[in-house]
Amino acid sequence: SDLVMGQRVPVAGSTTGGVFRSGEPLITESFRHPIQAFTDVGQRPAIVMPLRAHPRGTLGVLVVARNQNDTSFDSSFLDLVSDFADHAAVALVLAESQQQARELSVISDRERIAHDLHDHVIQRLFAAGMNLQGTIARSRSAEINQRLSRTVDDLQGTIDEIRSRIFALQTSRGDLGLGQVVQATIADLTENRDIETTVRMSGPLTAVDEAVAEHATSVITEAVSNAVRHSGAAHLTVEITVADELTVVVVDDGCGIDPAVARRSGLANMQRRAELVGGSCVLSEQPNGGTRVRWVAPLRAR
Repeated sequence: SDLVMGQRVPVAGSTTGGVFRSGEPLITESFRHPIQAFTDVGQRPAIVMPLRAHPRGTLGVLVVARNQNDTSFDSSFLDLVSDFADHAAVALVLAESQQQARELSVISDRERIAHDLHDHVIQRLFAAGMNLQGTIARSRSAEINQRLSRTVDDLQGTIDEIRSRIFALQTSRGDLGLGQVVQATIADLTENRDIETTVRMSGPLTAVDEAVAEHATSVITEAVSNAVRHSGAAHLTVEITVADELTVVVVDDGCGIDPAVARRSGLANMQRRAELVGGSCVLSEQPNGGTRVRWVAPLRAR
């Protein structure tokens, strides 16, 4: 059976394809399209029965075959094989319905978790950040203010990350492509921010592997979040190109990279994600000020 599993049989020009299209059973002595390890000898007595499930129509085809030199099937076998095919079709429909029920249950749980994160966790983090900002305004210690400002930045970064996770929980890769996910993520990060954002996309984004797309989305989230929160940029450009590989370029016209800042966890995270999929990540300063992030990855994760 291992040799048979996964083989592709064309509908056009095959015995099984003809039964699939007509919906009528067939007793035959040969197959127009030999199936390796099953009907590869060409001549073989068989019954080909459609798997019918009202109102779904024909789901597939059931084939019962004998050895090459065995007695041929006659019409007395049709009722027996038909009953078995009907039961098999019902089993397939039930299995699909159960799978859909499980998927709906997962979606429901994700929606609940997403709402809880947004309505409770994010609001509490936002309130904590506001309290810290109030403390900064009253403090006269430069060292304390610097520490509190870093904590506020960390809280905002956490909020951005949670928002990204909420969006991931509420969407399905099967429903939304990479382009839609990226656009929604950028819109969420730049909402109510005084920054002009341009997004350009080219190439077949659907060709990007799901794992690579997830890493790319996280990298874009990190780069855009850094530009919005730290750079003071007035303009931000995000370019996504799919050709022989996936290329993501994020450019801002902000203050650039501060050499005095030792904390580079965001850049390290982007580079690590590139390495995980066999790609590369380069961060550089723009000639007229600002930062450029170029993240490249193969279309399939290695």
